[in-house]
Amino acid sequence: MAHSSKPWSVRREGDLEGRSWDQLHAMWLGCSIPQDMAGRRPLSAAADLTTLAEVIRPLLERVRKFKQANSRLPDVERASVGQVKGLSSAMFHEALCLLLKAMSVSTACQLDFAEGHRTWSVSPGYQAAMFAGEAVMRLLGVLPIESDNHILLIDLCARNDAKSQRKDSSFSTKITWCATGQITHDARWHLLCRLVRVLVIDENIWNSGWIKGFSQIDANSISRQRHLLHYGPNSWLFDDLLEPQVAADFGSFGNMIMDGTIIDDLERDDYTIGIAFALITMCLSLFKHLASSSTLIAMETRCLDHWIANERGVYFRTACPSVCI
Repeated sequence: MAHSSKPWSVRREGDLEGRSWDQLHAMWLGCSIPQDMAGRRPLSAAADLTTLAEVIRPLLERVRKFKQANSRLPDVERASVGQVKGLSSAMFHEALCLLLKAMSVSTACQLDFAEGHRTWSVSPGYQAAMFAGEAVMRLLGVLPIESDNHILLIDLCARNDAKSQRKDSSFSTKITWCATGQITHDARWHLLCRLVRVLVIDENIWNSGWIKGFSQIDANSISRQRHLLHYGPNSWLFDDLLEPQVAADFGSFGNMIMDGTIIDDLERDDYTIGIAFALITMCLSLFKHLASSSTLIAMETRCLDHWIANERGVYFRTACPSVCI
């Protein structure tokens, strides 16, 4: 096949349809949000829901049948399954947990660079970015999963009718078979950037700098520092391998987080950490907007306020002083 050399995340970009935050906002307000979840980890992952497994199984059986016959896969790659019981609420809970993980790990990152361990601060900084990016994807209705060595893309925001009016907030869940294997870091960043490109959202919620930055960035560049550090046997990013070296301006971003200019500044030593703060802030902004319309969601997201206000959030407050729920 002509496109076989392209990563699956690039080939499948078109499967992520355009969506608006207004529609997503209505969907989240209308779904059954699990109560008393604030600060609690989900008992199980959204990908492990029995109801989801039941609709995935027939799709994987058809895929295996076609692959065994060495046939090209037509529309057997996709299945529209309506609403999957419990999936949206599980994804919402998971998004909140992932954001809390991102905020917690970002604290470890900031403690590292405050003590002069700048190189190693990139590792937790990148993980914070990944957690926050995954949280954003879930709030935008998308869940990439692995099942029996198959990669599947779960999208809550598919349309029952491709010709339906964009003002119609009715969504159906679509499952797309993507490839065999595991989901790479770079594939996740490709999906996130695609979602930002096709999202319609008011600039009072996400400023244009965030949207432009993640729409235009080379998704592979987000993981550049992390991959160099983790996979280069003789790679160390800064001159602090033998002795800690504090740099006063490392992790100090001024307005670059809030206006999104950090996303374009690939040459900064603390670029990965800036990306983490930007994604955490973007995710907080989505939760803030939802909380402003729902007392229940406001109650369930109060743990975010508590984290920002307590001593663990001191570095984050310094980096993003205008962020609160």
